[in-house]
Amino acid sequence: MITKPTPYLFLTLMCLSIASCRQSANGLHPLVEVNGKLLYSVDVEHAIPFGINKSDSMQIAQKYVKEWATNVLLYQKALENIKDSRAIDSMVEAYRRSLIINQYEQQMLQERVQSPSNAELTTAYQNNGQKLKADRDMVEGVYIKVPINAPYLDDLRAWMRRGDTKSMDAIYKYSKKYATQYQYFGNEWVNLSDIARYMPLGSANAENSWEKNKTIEVHDRSHWYLVHVFNLLPAGSILPFELAKESLRNLLIVKKETEFLQHLREELYTTGIQQGKIIYHEPLGAKNSKNFPK
Repeated sequence: MITKPTPYLFLTLMCLSIASCRQSANGLHPLVEVNGKLLYSVDVEHAIPFGINKSDSMQIAQKYVKEWATNVLLYQKALENIKDSRAIDSMVEAYRRSLIINQYEQQMLQERVQSPSNAELTTAYQNNGQKLKADRDMVEGVYIKVPINAPYLDDLRAWMRRGDTKSMDAIYKYSKKYATQYQYFGNEWVNLSDIARYMPLGSANAENSWEKNKTIEVHDRSHWYLVHVFNLLPAGSILPFELAKESLRNLLIVKKETEFLQHLREELYTTGIQQGKIIYHEPLGAKNSKNFPK
């Protein structure tokens, strides 16, 4: 059986061509050494995408090794020429503290903050739902496209105009046999323009032609296009609960997380004072009060 060469094989050949690979104490094969810093073949292997040919693998490996060696030398050169690195050390430490704090806060949020309940969402909608408005025309209904000479067109038109459950079932069965396109969106809001673009009518005139409980029928040389509108939500209207729910959920989560983190910090500070971990050696403003805002 022929085995496809892997990037690791190319790296092994590269390693052997540069120098005899010695095995380090940790069992890895060092590929390059620069001023005591070692780059291992496994590190270069991870930088090579799987499945590329030998020539490309070698080019990527050589480029990676060159950049690594250059960065080692550049870093050491910078250390030799930056006389005072205390500001950098301070920034590094501040960044490290920030990362650790953020990681801890995210862990606490995942453990302690629960997703809003339906009752909370309902209350939020009752209190703030009027502020959430549709930014585009939306519609609930059913759409069907059939060939211009499709059979039983009069029945189809009658079903579409009635728009009741029995008629919707008949339209669905009809679509299986004769429809070129069919979409039922009677229980979900969709952008009116997404439906209108299917039709010769075009989305530009859609808002002037569509009304609640109205059936639209248009045709071109090859097809009939029919839409029955159950409900219409014009742009600027207050969002119904089912559409506002996700926005409310996100707002409540942000609110809960903000309040939790504020409480966590206040509790840590209060506990620190009570346990003597926070010690004020003199009251703020008692000395050099001009340095404190009044």
